[in-house]
Amino acid sequence: MKDIILNDDFDLEATAGELSCGESDEQTLALLMETVPGEWKWSAEDGVGLMRYAGAPGSEMRRLKRHIQECMKRNGIEWERIEVEGGVLTVEMKTR
Repeated sequence: MKDIILNDDFDLEATAGELSCGESDEQTLALLMETVPGEWKWSAEDGVGLMRYAGAPGSEMRRLKRHIQECMKRNGIEWERIEVEGGVLTVEMKTR
């Protein structure tokens, strides 16, 4: 999906006074991971709150995986693989 591009601090990216536009799936996923449900006014279910899962048991990791899949699907982001093993989250998005 194309959208306005943000920099690494999630501030608007501009070049020569113009907002930058481009592929935004990665930044959308990063924003979803950092935010918690309820922070997105137009989609209260979105937001993963990844930090809440630090040190969580395996059953919570399965819930995390399902929640990530649901958020990605709602936002039109396709994935190849989402995996949680040994406390490490791996998300591979489909390339367009």
